[in-house]
Amino acid sequence: MRGTAHLDSVYRPTIRVVNRTVYISGNYVLPLDSAGFLNTNGAGYPSLSIQGLWLGSEGYSVSTSQKAETRVPVFPTALRPESYVTVFRNNPLGRNMAVSGTRYRLNTYISFFVLPNGNFFFESIEANERAGLTSGGYLKASPLRKTISKFENGDFIADYGSYFNSFDAPPPLGISKAVATPFATAYLFDHDSSKSENLGAYFVPVETSWQVPASFTQEQIITAFDSI
Repeated sequence: MRGTAHLDSVYRPTIRVVNRTVYISGNYVLPLDSAGFLNTNGAGYPSLSIQGLWLGSEGYSVSTSQKAETRVPVFPTALRPESYVTVFRNNPLGRNMAVSGTRYRLNTYISFFVLPNGNFFFESIEANERAGLTSGGYLKASPLRKTISKFENGDFIADYGSYFNSFDAPPPLGISKAVATPFATAYLFDHDSSKSENLGAYFVPVETSWQVPASFTQEQIITAFDSI
């Protein structure tokens, strides 16, 4: 698909048009910025300890309020929806990491949409908190922040294998068992997944559909599909 950067085809969703309905299905990987260049090796993303969303050609534009939108349309005019299509709201996303023989997964939440202009659009946790604000005046109060990936280079990965949402005794002596311990493996980069601009390499599961506007003929729809 155009407008989604040229990553490995396995990391791009498929598009079908049946009669006048557009269907999208599959995993879409947000493009990763690697030292100012688009990294097109999607299969190699897990080995890269970097965090930037690609903001160049066929990448995204991220506003100061952390709203992200593709720079060019993903869908040609005759295949675009007439109104916003909500793919999902506040769904969990993951990013696989495989560094120094260790595998782990990063996590965050976003809301994802298809716009009437044919673009992909998403909002991170911070974008939801800002609600359009481009400067101060908002509170980082989303409880989702407690469950997302946020760390600094050199921090050690938390082990939740012995973490329990419970206490070991009744009140007043009960001690919380909600305690994580550190692994011996450290993170190799800074990361804050509450910001849209940091979400390169995260998997976005896309399953949605919409009707093509009645103003377009069958021939126009076929031509538009063939141009993708």
